[in-house]
Amino acid sequence: MIKNAPLKHWLNNSGWQIVKTMHDVVFSKIMFIILEANNVVGSANDVTISDALQWMNIHIYVMQN
Repeated sequence: MIKNAPLKHWLNNSGWQIVKTMHDVVFSKIMFIILEANNVVGSANDVTISDALQWMNIHIYVMQN
């Protein structure tokens, strides 16, 4: 059973509960990979698009044996 997942009925926030549960699973797997890695490198790039929107690109590279 997935922790905090809705069991029987759909409510107004059921979609958010599913997304939160998926986030928790992905986050824990990523943290496990990072903690077990030999080397971790991160980079962040700020990008401004022509319509004045700004985006932050974040890349994490992991090296394992």
